[in-house]
Amino acid sequence: MRLRKRRLLLLCMAVFFFLAGGYLTMLAQGWVLDITHLKIVKTGSLFFEFSPQDAKITIQGKPIRLSFGILSSGALVKNLIPGTYSIEIAKNGLFPWKKNLVIESGKVTSATHIILWQAKPNEKPIDKSSINSFWVAENAIITKKDNNLFIAGTQLKGVKVIATRPESKLVITEDDSKNYYLINLESPTALSNITELFNSLKQSKLGLPGKVAIKFIAFHPFSENKLVLGTENAVYLLDTSKIDIEPVINLPHISAIALSQNEAFAINSSGTITSFNLAIRKGGTVPFRVPEVVQIIASKNGKYLALIKTEGELLVLDREKSSFTFISDKISYVDFSPENKRIGYVTKDHQLAIYNLESFGWDSKYVSGEILNIGKGGGAENFAWMSEFPNYVLVFGNNKLAIQEIDKREPINRYILRENVKKYVYSGKNLYFSDQANHLLLISF
Repeated sequence: MRLRKRRLLLLCMAVFFFLAGGYLTMLAQGWVLDITHLKIVKTGSLFFEFSPQDAKITIQGKPIRLSFGILSSGALVKNLIPGTYSIEIAKNGLFPWKKNLVIESGKVTSATHIILWQAKPNEKPIDKSSINSFWVAENAIITKKDNNLFIAGTQLKGVKVIATRPESKLVITEDDSKNYYLINLESPTALSNITELFNSLKQSKLGLPGKVAIKFIAFHPFSENKLVLGTENAVYLLDTSKIDIEPVINLPHISAIALSQNEAFAINSSGTITSFNLAIRKGGTVPFRVPEVVQIIASKNGKYLALIKTEGELLVLDREKSSFTFISDKISYVDFSPENKRIGYVTKDHQLAIYNLESFGWDSKYVSGEILNIGKGGGAENFAWMSEFPNYVLVFGNNKLAIQEIDKREPINRYILRENVKKYVYSGKNLYFSDQANHLLLISF
């Protein structure tokens, strides 16, 4: 080979290695050639967390092999050209998860808290006899049959359960005459007639004669031996251990009462809102009125109060800012999220929506005041937050139970879990429900 040809070959090889090395360096730094648009762009990445981890993932219809970190439950897909990608995660026997995710230059797009739910979950029979209704207490199921309450074959006083105490065997029941009973499920025959005890203590301890109807009753948020009772004109603490009573709110013509984890709230017919902090034992009054309120719901931390007016109008009071926000009208069901940053509501035309009370980061940026309409197609009657699965809610309507994803990125995944459902209770990854045959069943997630 002549000298000139050898030099030309060496030059070509040098140029090739220079270009290849440069391109590899670009790849290492996240830069690639976008052939479609004929330009060099910085790539983005996708971060996934899903269960089960042996599910298969496809991006733009192509299967992708993921490597999960030893100290992380997530996996990263790198060097993706910016754009919108169609993602599917699937496994036999499970509902698939689908999403269109936008990849941005130099950024990581996250998709976490993904659960692939069983398409045909295992149902465990709890009670095959015909029941009218049921309630879930701490590791106990109370059923109603022929207008009587039972636990493990033992009849309880009352015709329905009003309240249960978490991590306790105590429940409150009510009979047809509006008498309330405190029952310890470990010894169901040992019960207290709360109505008689309340009126007796009201007369003997407070010097207030006559019998008064109890219009609100609940367990004290953190004191094991106390109950919170409400009448038309006052809110009381009833100590069932010391057999004592204490008025904490005096307000004429009370229309609604609510509890947070530390406070009691009451509103009357003229719209006056009064509170009492059960921890520091201090009361207060909101410096403005909201008339025609028929229901009040407190967030767990007490920062927000949801007020539902006569015609179903929903207002939320931010107690820190002393401001009201109109959320929607014609509301039929409302509940705050477990982390107190969102409120979900169902309208009377059976639409489900989530309103962000605060801005917070998740897979996407959620902005205060943003509404996510996740009940497309309607049919919702109520819902339950799945606190162990923060990206999902259970939705009930038209005798169907569905698992609904909470994510503003399309498509929003929704799965019909069970049809022919009459009533359900979700408690600690356990779903109890009665079917059209009035049998009680359990699905464990």
